[in-house]
Amino acid sequence: HKVFDKEGIFIGDGSYLFVPDNPKYEHSVRLLFDKHNHPVDPKQIKKSDIQAGHYQWRRCYKMVMLLHINPDSDFFMVAAVRVVPGNQHESPIFYDMLDNFLSSVGSGVVKRLILDRGFIDGEMISRLKKEQGIDTLIPLRKNMDIYRDAIGLKNEVTFIEYRKPVST
Repeated sequence: HKVFDKEGIFIGDGSYLFVPDNPKYEHSVRLLFDKHNHPVDPKQIKKSDIQAGHYQWRRCYKMVMLLHINPDSDFFMVAAVRVVPGNQHESPIFYDMLDNFLSSVGSGVVKRLILDRGFIDGEMISRLKKEQGIDTLIPLRKNMDIYRDAIGLKNEVTFIEYRKPVST
């Protein structure tokens, strides 16, 4: 139905959905979060820090999504979504969901895939490139080996400015 534009830009995302602390929320889990709502391992935290309120137990689910956006980022559309217990890792869920999506829409719809570091899976990213021609973008942190490799190569590479193609 030509719902997806020709640029084929998609984003993979995993987010926590917090609910009231009621065990009747089926398949929800209680996890310990820091002040930025990042989960932490309670075994790595001092009990006194938890008691001081630096961390908080919260009941949650995890929502894993595949979003379609346009190059101007003035709209997005949810292409696929799954809600799972909050302690499940989003990467295998996302790649399974993406495979199902690709089998439904066919090749050529997803051209660029933007992910965060939680989705790093070299085998899957390679397979998507080889089988579907999908380019994957994952922002780097300065403490990552691949970032240091890229910085080491910067003097050996000539960069050119990207210019948006002109429509005819």
